[in-house]
Amino acid sequence: MQHKQPVLGVSSCLLGMNVRYDGSGKQHSFISSILDKYFELLPICPEVAIGMGVPRAPIQLRILDDQLHAIEVGNHAQDVTPDLQAYGQQQATQAHAFCGYIFKSSSPSCGISDSTIFSDHAVHTGPGIYTREILHALPWLPVIDELQLDRKETKDNFLEQVFFLVRWHQFLAGPMTVKNLVDFHMTHHLTLSAHSEKSHEALSASLSGLRDPLSRDAIDNYLKQFHDGLRTPLTHNDHVRMLTKLQRRLSTIINSGETEKLNTEIRKYTENLESLTTSLQLIKKLAHTYNLYDLSRQAYINTTPAEMALRYSQH
Repeated sequence: MQHKQPVLGVSSCLLGMNVRYDGSGKQHSFISSILDKYFELLPICPEVAIGMGVPRAPIQLRILDDQLHAIEVGNHAQDVTPDLQAYGQQQATQAHAFCGYIFKSSSPSCGISDSTIFSDHAVHTGPGIYTREILHALPWLPVIDELQLDRKETKDNFLEQVFFLVRWHQFLAGPMTVKNLVDFHMTHHLTLSAHSEKSHEALSASLSGLRDPLSRDAIDNYLKQFHDGLRTPLTHNDHVRMLTKLQRRLSTIINSGETEKLNTEIRKYTENLESLTTSLQLIKKLAHTYNLYDLSRQAYINTTPAEMALRYSQH
């Protein structure tokens, strides 16, 4: 099935659908009013999908006989664990086409890490039953919940992973050759370097041993390693480090007026007086002016309108 926009899976209640156990929804304005302009949002409620009604008796996670179960509150005999697991495995196949997934926090089916788990001796937290299947099958899929989405650092990191996966899906539409994978990697090496020079060096080294035809395992391993490198959110200092690195590279090529302008923009960003986008757009312009092809094609400085609106806006 072809999609006009990149697809995000979203817990249905976060889009305002009244599918929760008590018949309510939990609409999240950033998802329903902002993200929907740039993505196709696919609503998914696993509890409704497996036939649980609305409203319905709530479920909880409990350790029984050393195994995790999703059971009806007050009725251990009503166990929906196998159904939620089977639906998660089914949805994981469809989620291969997703660029990210937004889950409902704390949900016994959809929580990422904060679902309450009861046992006879303790209470702790972990992923919901359905989410476990998605995370197991697709460890490279960007995931977030609505509480994490409200924090700028985690929101920005999620969106960076999402836009990387958008470009990765575009790459997969072409021929799977070592040359094309290396070219993709070279286009993203500044992005990975911003997160970790060590990760960049390790992944670059791993490419040198690849030969055509590329195996599915080799392609999946590259994606997983790159995704792992992106997991740590970038800080303001990380971006300052990258801008300084690019500034040094350009300083031997550009004229004095351009040098002064670039230095001014980077100083403004460093002092939190200007957005990152301003410096990146100036660097991109200079790279084109001086025919620096390897720099001008870098994903790090080629932010799309959607990225600029979502990652660098005040939302």
